[in-house]
Amino acid sequence: MGFDMNGFTIKAAYKWAAVLLSAVIFLTYGVTESAERASVPPSKIDVIIDPGHGGVDGGAVGVTGGIEKEINLNISIYLRDFLTGEGLNVLMIRSTDISIHSEDAVTIRQKKTSDLRNRLTIINANPNALIISVHQNSFTAGYVHGTMIYYGMINPKSKTFAENIQKWIKELQPENEKQLKQAGKDLYLMSYAKGPAVLVECGFLSNAKEEALLKAEEYQRKMAQAIANGILTYLAGGIISSERS
Repeated sequence: MGFDMNGFTIKAAYKWAAVLLSAVIFLTYGVTESAERASVPPSKIDVIIDPGHGGVDGGAVGVTGGIEKEINLNISIYLRDFLTGEGLNVLMIRSTDISIHSEDAVTIRQKKTSDLRNRLTIINANPNALIISVHQNSFTAGYVHGTMIYYGMINPKSKTFAENIQKWIKELQPENEKQLKQAGKDLYLMSYAKGPAVLVECGFLSNAKEEALLKAEEYQRKMAQAIANGILTYLAGGIISSERS
């Protein structure tokens, strides 16, 4: 059991007892495909995947036209499939190109604000779940590249969660020396999410070479696989244990 990424295999993501328990939960409650069709009781959700942006909010646009909301969703779907294959119950904030705004939101600004608030409501209604938010980055200087990872402000376990994901990102990007950062108030979900929360800026759409990678299905799968490995490693007890030090 586990994922293989360029020769790196995680052989025991769970102890066998945990695997059997997850399998029972999976068979009993099923997999939640999207927030709007959630059927798994909150206590049974293992991971919430938040594909950033969607609908009227396209997010960043790459130098050759790559659209953030589309790349976010593609990576998130691969991530969902990897995790459900391991027996986890996954809730997708969105599984199509939609905004999660309320009906009374009219302007684009109102829709974006409402969307974020509604995402947070879904997240905090599942206090036992891990939260992973998938985004793409952009910067004025086109040479900047590499995944950046932010961890939530409230739950002390967020940093350890992020460290385990970073370990597997390093396998995909050995040259990446970017440090983990605690989210600031500008990252709304990371500021108020109650559970262990991580935001992954998978790469820079402002870098033409990295944008080409991020638009490619093979690389999207590798990115999703790295994140999945980090989640499974964290659930297995963690390679890193800063929260217990």
